[in-house]
Amino acid sequence: LTKIQLGINKKLGFEVIKIKAGRDLEKELFYCKRILETGNFGLRLDFNSSLDWASFQKFFESIPTKYIEYAEDPFEYSEEMWTEAQKFLPLALDFEAKKISWQAHEAPVAQVLIVKPQRMNMESVLGCLEAWKINFTVTSSMDHPVGVVQAYSWAQQLFQRFPKQARAPGCLTLDIYDETSYNSEISVQGPWLKPVMGPGSGFKKLLEREPWIPFT
Repeated sequence: LTKIQLGINKKLGFEVIKIKAGRDLEKELFYCKRILETGNFGLRLDFNSSLDWASFQKFFESIPTKYIEYAEDPFEYSEEMWTEAQKFLPLALDFEAKKISWQAHEAPVAQVLIVKPQRMNMESVLGCLEAWKINFTVTSSMDHPVGVVQAYSWAQQLFQRFPKQARAPGCLTLDIYDETSYNSEISVQGPWLKPVMGPGSGFKKLLEREPWIPFT
């Protein structure tokens, strides 16, 4: 990301940048510093449980954490390590959430829950958001455009129900795969998705053309 690219994204309305990290910490540290130097973006870092304590500490002692919204799954979840890690910055649970008891009355050691409607039991999620009072970010699962729109729809619903806990969603993953006829039904304007026309998640005509097979 160059400063020019960052400026263009800011003018388009983007306020948050997410970086998948953990493969090349030196290079990722360079880009984080460049983004943080602008002071214009929130920064989210997703490590996919790839760090150990030493690499985590070294990384976050090297950059100011003021504009970092959270570190997602820095390493495997343990109450002791995550309690110590959150002294550096807020933490977010994604795949490590599977190690949490969803029936627990107390919130896990994290400030944010990553909600992926395509992969999670949303009734359980609703119960946890209500009981834990934890902040959340709704994201797509980097899947089909139908899944992206469904995630965006859930983001809107959850914002209406839990406005004080909601963080900006992350659903702009349409450019990861080759375009399909479904992509043309979605209008992207800067950081916004324009709702697809039709009942439910939309795409009515396209879905009717699919060769559906009964599931028994």
